[in-house]
Amino acid sequence: MSIISYKREIFASSRHICYTDEVLFLEVQWEDYNLKQKLLSLLLCLVLTTTLIYGCRQDNSNINSKPETTTETTTSGNISTDDDNYPVQEAFNEFLDDCFESLITSSTFTFRLRLHDPDSFGLSAPEVCIDTFSDTYFTDTMNESTILKDTLAGFEYASLTSEQQLIYDILEDIVECDLLLCKNYIYYEPLTTMSGIQNQLPVLFSELPLTDEETIIECINLLNTIPDYFQTIINFENEKGKAGCFMSENAYNDIVKQCNTLASPSGYGFLQKHFENTVNSLDCLDDTKKASYVSQLKDAVADNFMEGYTYLTDELDIISTRYGHNNEGLSLNDKSISYYEALVKSYTGSSKTIEELISAVDKALENDIYNMQVILLSNPDISDSMENYTLPYEDDPNAALNYLKEEITETFPKAPVDSFTVENVDKALEDFLSPAFYLIPAIDDMNTNIIFINNSSSYGDMDLFPTLAHEGFPGHLYQTTYFAATNPHPIRHLLNLGGYVEGWAKYVELYSYSLCNLDENLASLLALNQSYSFALYSRIDMGIHYEGWGLQDVKKFLLDYGITDSATSLSIYNTLLDNPGIYLQYYIGYLEICQLRDYAKSALGDNFSLLGFHAFILNAGPCQFDILRDKMDVWIEKQTDN
Repeated sequence: MSIISYKREIFASSRHICYTDEVLFLEVQWEDYNLKQKLLSLLLCLVLTTTLIYGCRQDNSNINSKPETTTETTTSGNISTDDDNYPVQEAFNEFLDDCFESLITSSTFTFRLRLHDPDSFGLSAPEVCIDTFSDTYFTDTMNESTILKDTLAGFEYASLTSEQQLIYDILEDIVECDLLLCKNYIYYEPLTTMSGIQNQLPVLFSELPLTDEETIIECINLLNTIPDYFQTIINFENEKGKAGCFMSENAYNDIVKQCNTLASPSGYGFLQKHFENTVNSLDCLDDTKKASYVSQLKDAVADNFMEGYTYLTDELDIISTRYGHNNEGLSLNDKSISYYEALVKSYTGSSKTIEELISAVDKALENDIYNMQVILLSNPDISDSMENYTLPYEDDPNAALNYLKEEITETFPKAPVDSFTVENVDKALEDFLSPAFYLIPAIDDMNTNIIFINNSSSYGDMDLFPTLAHEGFPGHLYQTTYFAATNPHPIRHLLNLGGYVEGWAKYVELYSYSLCNLDENLASLLALNQSYSFALYSRIDMGIHYEGWGLQDVKKFLLDYGITDSATSLSIYNTLLDNPGIYLQYYIGYLEICQLRDYAKSALGDNFSLLGFHAFILNAGPCQFDILRDKMDVWIEKQTDN
């Protein structure tokens, strides 16, 4: 089983192995509204962030505020051997187990970073590999996705448990997206400025657990595969060049700069130091073996890691000279636009067409502007407050997370896991990582939760509190561990459903402003400003890749919203041109959750509870939004009956 959307996620962020599993994003924020419209920061977001919306508190005595768990160890729903449908249900469970094994063993990184105790799953380490982009990679993926689609169709849907039907629906949608993406695979880009393979590998290697001789040797062998792996990437980039869709000139320049940095001793030295410290800390090795393995790891980094990045830079230069660049993004032609449509669906989990998404974002922009204007006009001095506000525990991440953990208890279900560790990002990695990120724990070790803080001066002016809400409570850490406590089938931990995950994180990030003990109007204005900023990026993204906007179109659009600085406009344009769809999974996911909330409020009236709504979203777990809406209809009916 080869699900391309999952494989894409592997390199999207080891952060994601910092959330989600793996993802790196750039966020651009404005400090205030039209009054100043100044660029606050560009941040690499590996993990995820969110927003919020208020709801009236009701009597919650009948609301399930704990994770809803099944009694199955295989967790595909409650299966009874007395049920006439048992054979179908058991066969479907076996199918899911096979899918899980296929995905978890698809690469060494996935296997080691997502499993703490493989033996408990009856799994052995796969052959050492990073991933592959062979000549037949996309053809093979399309064939495998077709087989998976046919296999799913072979199960009698009505005979499955409700949980199995949910997984069926999720997989069916993912496979459909994969088939659409593979149809126009030439527009896929493995090397992107924000979440490309080239800037994810150092992070992945730095998080790879080295616990014994087996994993150390495995790491050495993995490092030795980098040159060959990069050759498969270059083969694909050559194919893209021949097709006239090689990366933009800006992306090329940025990626070459990244590779040159990593190919220098100052760039890869942190990895050598990391390996040395890790190996020397192992009690299972004597001093002689420690010295030997440290030497081998350092040599593998200096030779193959450096060689791989040097090769990548040299070959990209040849492709650039030979074929030139595509500076039009995915609006290049009908096929590239079709790819973008599939990409957006995959990223967001929304079934809305691009036209519908444009309409939704335009409307959200109007609403945000109107609501900000109302606050600004009724509070003429509030613009000064936006320059001088103070958020809780900005200098103490541990205290901020503990504060958030306590403050959310009235409107969010009790957290099943509340332990966490805060660590600082290694200085050598600061330029590659976001201001803060959550390192997703192994599937079988949800009590190990680490949030990393990046102390880079680049993020000195950024608000840490909402970022910690995004990454910690009630964001990624909370959502990840809550979902794990529902005892889902392990396959669900591996599926890339960024619209739900990032949408939730963005939703709660914005919600966190209401927990800051700020003036209510100021808190609302700060949250609206964040929503407004992400709406702008999302609208420009669709303008570039669907409507064919160029730099001048983007400048004109931003000018209409009071953004006049040419350098800012160029930075936004290049970021969105080179990373299509990135912001949409955050913002469209956020909008979808807001729409679900409003739908539930309208349907339930006085019976609506924000706590109940949040519990529903969390218990459902990551899925596409049409599926979530169908589940919500059932949930609303139950609430009404009660």
